[in-house]
Amino acid sequence: LHILASLLIFWNTPTTAQVTIEAQPTKVSEGKDVLLLVQNLPQNLIAYIWYKGQKTDFRHYITSYVIDAETIIVGPAYSGRETVYSNASLLIQNVTQKDTGSYTIQMIKQGDKTKGVIGHFTLYLETPKPYISSSNLNPREAVETVILSCDPDTQDVSYLWWINGQSLPISRKLQLSGNNRTLTLFGVTKDTAGPYECEMKNPVSSSRSDPVTLNLLHGLDTPTISSSYTYYHPVEVPKLSCLTDSHPLAEHSWLIDGKLQQSAKVFFIPQITKTYRMAYVCFIHNSVTDGTNLIIKSIIVPAELPKPYITSNNFNPMENKNDVSLTCVPKTQGYTYVWWVNEGHCVPLRDQVHPLPLDDITCGFILFTPDGPDFPRIFPSFTDYRSGDNLYLSCFANSNPPAEYSWTINGKFVQSGQELFIPQISTKHNGIYGCSARNSATGRECSTFKMVIVSGNDWPFLTPLGWVSLGWEQHVWRKTPDGLS
Repeated sequence: LHILASLLIFWNTPTTAQVTIEAQPTKVSEGKDVLLLVQNLPQNLIAYIWYKGQKTDFRHYITSYVIDAETIIVGPAYSGRETVYSNASLLIQNVTQKDTGSYTIQMIKQGDKTKGVIGHFTLYLETPKPYISSSNLNPREAVETVILSCDPDTQDVSYLWWINGQSLPISRKLQLSGNNRTLTLFGVTKDTAGPYECEMKNPVSSSRSDPVTLNLLHGLDTPTISSSYTYYHPVEVPKLSCLTDSHPLAEHSWLIDGKLQQSAKVFFIPQITKTYRMAYVCFIHNSVTDGTNLIIKSIIVPAELPKPYITSNNFNPMENKNDVSLTCVPKTQGYTYVWWVNEGHCVPLRDQVHPLPLDDITCGFILFTPDGPDFPRIFPSFTDYRSGDNLYLSCFANSNPPAEYSWTINGKFVQSGQELFIPQISTKHNGIYGCSARNSATGRECSTFKMVIVSGNDWPFLTPLGWVSLGWEQHVWRKTPDGLS
C-alpha cells in the first residue's frame, strides 16, 4: 500500500506518447480471454497502473506492477480475473459484458516527478446474434400497437432496424427509443407488419437477427360472390363462391329463404328445371377480430325461350348487287340477340334485324352480352406463410360467359381451374403466383400476379424477376388475335 501511495503521489499530469494498445485476439466473445498488449513502451519506467475507464483515480484502479520490486498490487476495481505482466500488458480472463468499455494505463518514469505517460484503449466484445422480441405477435389491423425489442440488451453497441430488407422509412407509425433498441409500431397495418430485422454493431463486429413478421389479423372486407351474373338457363347448376380478404380465414354460412343451409365457402344450387327466383345471403365472420359482413345474391331462371328462326326480305340476292335484311323472330323483350356467321365468331347485338349480305347465318338469344374478363383478384391477399402451412388460393374475375382460369408459378404453367391448393408448403414454394382469366367469347385475357413468401432460413430470396419485396403485385392485359387488350 505504501508503494502504491508513493506511485500515485509520484505521478503528476501525464503527457501523451506514442504508446499503442491492441487486443489479442482482435475479436473476443463473452466467456473467452483477451490480452491488452502494450507496445512502444517508454524508457526508464518504474511502474504501470491500469484503470477501468477514462479516469485515473483510486476508485477505478484495477492493478499495478512495480518493476524493480516485481510486485503486483491490486485496487478497488480488481475483479480477480485481471493479471498485469512485466511488459505492461493486461490479461482479462472469462470476459463478460461488464468488462467492455475504456481502459487506461498510466506509466511512471524514474526520476521524473512531474511527467508520466498515459494510454487509452476501448474493449469491445464480438456482438452476439440478436433476436427480436414482440409485445404482440398477432395484432389486429389498424387497432393495436406493438413494441419490438432487439435482444439481448448489450453494452457499447448501436442498434439498427430493417423492414423488408431496407432501412426504416420516416413515418409517424414507427418510433424508435432513445438508443434505438426498441421500435414501437402504432396501429399496425399490412405495410408495417414486417418482416423486421435488427442489427447490433460495434467497431469490431456486427450481427443481424432472423426476420420476424407479425401475424396481422384483419377482416372483413366486403365479400364477393364469384358468379357475377344473375340469370341462368334451366338445368344449369349454379356454383356460388363467397370470397373475402380475411386473416385468419373467415367462416362462411349461407341463408336461403330465411333458413340457414350450410357452412361452406362454396355453395352449389341444385339443378333448376323451372322458372325460379331466389335471394342467397352469404354471411362471413372472423372469429378473432369478431368482424362480420354479408352479401346478397339474386338467382333468376326465366321462363323457357322460344326457338328462334330467321326471316329475310330476299332469300335469292344477286352477288354484289342486292342488300339483304335478316330478322330473328319472334320478337322477344328483355334479351340480347346473337348472330353467328358461317358457324364462326358470334356477333352480339341488341337489334332484332341484322343487315349482312352473307350466307349461312343463324341467330339466337342470350341473357346478356359477352363481356370481360375484368382484372382477376386472388384471394386471400396476404403473402406471408410458414413452412408446413397449406396454401389455398382462389381466383375470380367478372366475365360473361364465365372465364377460364389457369395458374403459373414463376412464369411456368401449373394447372387450370379457379382454385390452387398446395399442401404443406416449404421455402421451395417461394415465388410469383399468377392467375390468368380468359373469356372464350370475347377472346380477351388478363392476368394478376402476387408474391408468396414462405418463412425459412433464407432471407431475402431471389426469384426469376430479381430481388423481391413484399406487397408486390401486377396486372397484365394480354393481346389477342382480334386486337383486344
